Amino acid sequence: MPTASQTIMRTNLLPLCLAACGGAAVSFLCLHDLGMQPVQAQITATTTSNDIECARLAAEVAALRQQLDSLHASQERTAAAAPAAGTAEAPRLASDTELLNSLLRELTQQQSTGVLRLYFQDRLGELTELLMRVWIETGSPQHAFRLLTTIGPRLDDLNYAYAGAIVEKLRAANDPLATEASLYALSVNVDNPQAIADLAKNNPQAALDALDAHERANGHNPEIVASLLDERCGLLLAMKNTEGALPLFDQLLATGTAPDALWEQLIAQAPAVAMERLQTALQNAEEDHNTTRTHLRLSAAMLAVGDKTAARRATESLLTKDPNLHEAIELLAKIDRRAARAFLQHRADTDPSPQSWATLAQHLLADGDSNAAHTALWSWHLAAPDQEENQMRVIAASPPELAERVIQDVRRRGTRSKDFDELLGDLGEVYWRNGQCDRAIAAWREARQLDPIDAEWKDKLQRIANGRDPLYSPLTNDWWRNSER
Repeated sequence: MPTASQTIMRTNLLPLCLAACGGAAVSFLCLHDLGMQPVQAQITATTTSNDIECARLAAEVAALRQQLDSLHASQERTAAAAPAAGTAEAPRLASDTELLNSLLRELTQQQSTGVLRLYFQDRLGELTELLMRVWIETGSPQHAFRLLTTIGPRLDDLNYAYAGAIVEKLRAANDPLATEASLYALSVNVDNPQAIADLAKNNPQAALDALDAHERANGHNPEIVASLLDERCGLLLAMKNTEGALPLFDQLLATGTAPDALWEQLIAQAPAVAMERLQTALQNAEEDHNTTRTHLRLSAAMLAVGDKTAARRATESLLTKDPNLHEAIELLAKIDRRAARAFLQHRADTDPSPQSWATLAQHLLADGDSNAAHTALWSWHLAAPDQEENQMRVIAASPPELAERVIQDVRRRGTRSKDFDELLGDLGEVYWRNGQCDRAIAAWREARQLDPIDAEWKDKLQRIANGRDPLYSPLTNDWWRNSER
């Protein structure tokens, strides 16, 4: 239960949040975000002099919910009764607009009757986050930042992951406010090195100053000071201060804790210095020590200083020992794409495994050699035609005609598994991404017939019927739904 002072403070903040609900922000709201079920529960449970009014509002909410359920049921019946022919369904934009208008009317009504105030009175963090989401997603991160800095400090339950999202939006817009937002994010999350890294993207010197302050405040804790060593080294390298960074880098080398990211920075900025330290490390390495990663870094440094011949020779030596060393294959492609292609073709011919054909196909696709890539993709399928995971990977990497050929081959072989609907679902995605919407719908309909329990296919078809993107996933696109508090 909140104290009396907390209740007064939250009551004073509520008008600020509710006032911000007007305008474009409203269009972003939905029943789930507003928590309509808790609202109704609170209405019916409230025992005050307004019981009659609350009962009336509860009945209206229930009636509206019934109308929305009927609308959803009608849309599902329409989608289920649609013809199975390969023609794309017309988007049901009118239905979506009708639903949106109903929700906005409900929002206006609840706001005018004071129900929103009742619901959000003890949920100011939730309301603040809702408004920040609206502004972040509608191109007004400046408004979101102002709300975060004015109201945020007065709340104890705000999710400060929003600060990072605001910083990213401001940085993408080249807004000078990004540095200030980064500093604020750091001030509320000083124990998170990522906050310093985010600040460094906008203003390395400001990040270095913040790191100095953080280190001074925690100088009594050697673990924290040690953990900030690589952060400081990385910042100095980002500021082109190699002279200042090298002593710190050597400290990390002495303890064996120099991370890959710092090696990459040093190789890019001072490849000759990196080569010297890598060669010293190889000379001092114990006989049974695995030096593969050190050799890879040395090859990359050779390439960075412009010695392609030495870099290619060193990389090919690594591949002779381990033909499946992915990092060496990618490095060889940077040095000489023809040499990498010849190596991959030879490996696929002598070791026709799914991995060999997969890597060759990916490089051919990157080179724009469609004919050779399609041949490699088909060989990839034939290397393990009965393995469903292999089939899925081939379909995902293939153009529509080849993905369809894989499906036909699986049908012909009679090796369909109980999860064949997943292959059809993948085929549908390939069709959709390539603009063949009618074929995508047909594939998802067949998938739904094979597995009516899997809601994914019904959901995709329903989204198409409503004029929405069937490949949109709230779990991956709505970052705040999975944000840790």
